[in-house]
Order: sequence, then C-alpha cells, then structure tokens
Amino acid sequence: PVREIATLLRERSFLLLVCASSLVQATHAVYYAFATLHWQSLSLGEDMIGVLWAIAVVAEILLFAMSAPLLRRLGPAGLIAAGAISAVARWSVLAFDPPLWLLVPAQIAHAGSFAATFLGTVQFIGQRVPHHLQTTAQGIYAAVAGGILMGTGLLAAGPLYGALGAYSYLVMAAVGLGGVFFAIWLWLLAPGNHGH
Repeated sequence: PVREIATLLRERSFLLLVCASSLVQATHAVYYAFATLHWQSLSLGEDMIGVLWAIAVVAEILLFAMSAPLLRRLGPAGLIAAGAISAVARWSVLAFDPPLWLLVPAQIAHAGSFAATFLGTVQFIGQRVPHHLQTTAQGIYAAVAGGILMGTGLLAAGPLYGALGAYSYLVMAAVGLGGVFFAIWLWLLAPGNHGH
C-alpha cells in the first residue's frame, strides 16, 4: 500500500483531482453544521426546513439518475468543475439570507455542489487510475475529503458561524473557488476528460 500511495501521489492529475474535489466537498461544512439552526433563526418552520433538506436529496438522486449524458458531454473533470462552480454560486446566495423562492434553487444546486463533484471523482478514478490502484485512490480521496478537509471545515464552522453568521457561507464560497481552480487545471491537463 505504501508503494501504491507513493505512485498515486506522484501523479499530477490525481493530486489535482483530490485537491479539487476535496475542497468542494469541504465547502459543505457550514451548511451541514448550521443550516437548520440558521433557518430556524429566520423563523422558517420545521416542515419547510424538512422540505428544503429533502429538495437537496431529491436533486442529488436525480443527477445520479441522469448522469450518463452529462458524463458524455462534460467528462469527469468537467463534471467536477461544474460542481465546484455550483458550490461557489450556492454558498454566495445562502450568505445573504435569500427569500424562499431563491432558497429552493440553492437547494437544488446540491446536485452540483455535492453530487456532480462526487460522481466526477468516482468516474475519474474509474477511467484514469490503473485498476490495481483504484481502491487505494478511493481511500486517499476519502481520507482527504471526508476526513482531513471536512473535519477541519466542521471544526472551523463553529467559530466562523459564531463570528459571521450567514456570511460564513462566503468563506465556504472562497474555498470553493480553490476547487474551481484545481478542477479547471485538471480539465485542461487531460483532453480525454473533455467528453465526446
């Protein structure tokens, strides 16, 4: 495993993938930790808050269901870039306590910020990482995205939200911009990822 990890970490496209996707997933930290509390503070009812969370889940499921044509058109790296851009837009909207008619599309954007990024990552590993290294690649990605960066994000979310309230989403949008940068770099690096 150590040799496999070393091999993967020498691969620039894999490093760009991990940076792009992990940064985008980490931008969800404030949302996961404080969205419900914040919506309650804005006097949204429990039922409506439940509907908003459900909209995000349904949007994610629909994206997975319709992913084949998207992958053909954008390729894995293009899908990750779209997810990163979606995250920046989503958190920028949520930072300003939008009215309900804007909250709904912001929740639908979970299909981009979470699902498109995740799907692009899995597909990239499946297509571009040698078969015998794929399990290790998934492990490295999970450790960085779900462990290190999400853990750091959740630890930072409390002080950020305490200091900035909804504006803490702007910090998440800024982190997402880093994801956009790495995703576009990845997309430019590998023409085979551009779709057909």
